[in-house]
Amino acid sequence: MIENVLKWIKNHSPSGVLNWEGGEPYPEVTGYLIPTLLKYGENKLARQYADWLLSIQNGNGSFSDINGIPRTFDTAACYEGLIALGEVEAADRAKKWLQGLYLDCGALPITEFDNNTHIYTARASGLINSRYGRQYWSFVGKWDERWGADQRTHYIAYGLEGLSLLGVDISESLQASKNAAIKTNLMPYRTTRWSQNNGTDTSATCQFAILYKQYGLEYQSMIEAVEKLIMPSGGLPLNKDNLVCASWPAKFYLDAKYG
Repeated sequence: MIENVLKWIKNHSPSGVLNWEGGEPYPEVTGYLIPTLLKYGENKLARQYADWLLSIQNGNGSFSDINGIPRTFDTAACYEGLIALGEVEAADRAKKWLQGLYLDCGALPITEFDNNTHIYTARASGLINSRYGRQYWSFVGKWDERWGADQRTHYIAYGLEGLSLLGVDISESLQASKNAAIKTNLMPYRTTRWSQNNGTDTSATCQFAILYKQYGLEYQSMIEAVEKLIMPSGGLPLNKDNLVCASWPAKFYLDAKYG
């Protein structure tokens, strides 16, 4: 299955990787796919991705989303890829742009144009090892109320990954999150404090499987549930009801299977 998933990624990479079938090159996923490709020995494609990122980096060091808006999450993901390939100068410019945007609370804003933050920006804080982000996003317990009562599990996974990168113990929250996938072994699309759950999310399932693996929790049943959804093309659908294949579930599936 790994080879088929890699093949799907290659077949959807005219420059950077497409966001989904029939979509357009996506800087964010292109960036954080580079370390994954390098782990699997796909150096040529990783280099192609990096060259494309270098060609589209904004003058101030940031990277824009597919709508042309510079975003902290996307910039950090591109920073991650550039660092992995030794593109230090471009990566430093991206990092400096991020460091210039800290809010008074220590978190990163979603974009440079507002003062709002979100749990997924904790991943950006983690990638640049921000002590300010650690101070703001650290929490004790199963659920951080700053996530809201109801939240997408995909976003929570990004946030918990960032906290883990910053050395925060997230084990209690991970243990509680196991309840959300207990029936189908797929993480829900949204959850209310790990109790009321709606839909499924392939990427979130893989993301949590990676975290469970790191923290010594059972994760294989979740990967097996995801593998039942992989298309003959090697594409991973967004969820069990939406069969549009996207690039970010493929990235996290490969990360979950590695090693």
